[in-house]
Amino acid sequence: MNAKSAEVERDEVLDILRHSCTRLLRAVDAVAPELCELSEAGRWSVLQCMEHVVNAEEGMLRLWQKMAQPGSADRSQDELVRGEAADRSRPRQAPERVVPQGRIKSVAEARERFVKARATTIATVEQMPLEDLRGKVVPHPLAEFVDGYQLFHIMALHTERHAQQIDESARHLAARGNA
Repeated sequence: MNAKSAEVERDEVLDILRHSCTRLLRAVDAVAPELCELSEAGRWSVLQCMEHVVNAEEGMLRLWQKMAQPGSADRSQDELVRGEAADRSRPRQAPERVVPQGRIKSVAEARERFVKARATTIATVEQMPLEDLRGKVVPHPLAEFVDGYQLFHIMALHTERHAQQIDESARHLAARGNA
């Protein structure tokens, strides 16, 4: 199997970051505003979900900006990342630092912060030297160390995971008669 070029990998990362951004915004925009702060037992509201996504996006970007160091990650983790990051069949416990705390007061504020953070993430990928995508690593709970290619996939797939969660929440609330 031939290795992909660094340019192809960067383009893949940029495509999935853009797609997951659009996917999340469409999911949020499809929820009636009066439902965004409602939740069912054991589920986050749309607002809480958005706050979590913002916290995670900003946190993972800071992680890359402050802690990326020369090194390489196991490329066989690429499939693990793709398979695990968006999989909603197994619930995960969010790290305390990204659990929603009510600091974001509206979906509009969360949406604005997410769009800004994602634009910064995309600009970071666009501007980084190609060799850094695979040539720098950061610690991550999904694997001991992930490279930039893997981290930015995690960021995109995490967003997709929560777009799915918002879709599910909206369906549950509508079925419960809150639509």
